[in-house]
Amino acid sequence: LRHLDLTDCTGITDRSLNQLAFGCPELDTIVLKGCYNVSDLGLKALSTGCRKLETVILRRCRNITDNGVAPLAKCLNKLRSLDLYSCYRISDESCKILAENCSFLEKLVLGGCRQITDRGVRLLSKGCRKLKNLDLFETKVTADGIVPATRILALDSVNLFGTSVTKQALSRMNFHFESVKEFFIETKRGDEAVA
Repeated sequence: LRHLDLTDCTGITDRSLNQLAFGCPELDTIVLKGCYNVSDLGLKALSTGCRKLETVILRRCRNITDNGVAPLAKCLNKLRSLDLYSCYRISDESCKILAENCSFLEKLVLGGCRQITDRGVRLLSKGCRKLKNLDLFETKVTADGIVPATRILALDSVNLFGTSVTKQALSRMNFHFESVKEFFIETKRGDEAVA
């Protein structure tokens, strides 16, 4: 078994992941969207038993914290894509851990993680230099954090919808929109849509 999608399987628990981790060592993709009963303990087991994981999707897993991201980052040296959308307990500490351990990370979804700030983006830009897709929807990121990051990273897609970042603020900072293929920001009256 290499790919497993358990979207909205609310019966999945840390114990389930523990059994899965030791029964499926070849797993490279796991989707746990909406698995509300999964916590940091389950992620630790998964990280230990499924070391070939490249894609981990944890959307809406509300019991995941920075302590759960740590074993993923430290044990999964092939991790390329991590989706933490609406894991609202995730903070800049996860960005720090990912930056220190996940140099091959290409896609990171932090949308809805409202504790993510400019500090987290700066950390990511120093350690995750292969990042191509960064979703910061409804985070606390500002233009002061994203502009320096986009100058360092070779990003193809950035989602800043729902943040305080505006096209005018980016223009004032001499940001060149052409450097990013897909750039999503909320537009205000008089602002043009950027995509």
